[in-house]
Amino acid sequence: MEEDYERKSGKDIKNFFRMSKGSAGEAKGRYKRLKKVFPDKTIDKRVAVLNEIRAMLESLIKKWV
Repeated sequence: MEEDYERKSGKDIKNFFRMSKGSAGEAKGRYKRLKKVFPDKTIDKRVAVLNEIRAMLESLIKKWV
């Protein structure tokens, strides 16, 4: 994903935001599967942050329509 950030065209940046949103969703899923490893408070806090990140990315994706 890092190399995609350097691309600045509308189509490329929109695709970068979509991939980033997908990566945040994957991380969210991993945390949910690690409930036996981390305390619930830690999981809940990190999932909440990922939800905020996904919401921000969604608004950026809509902006680049």
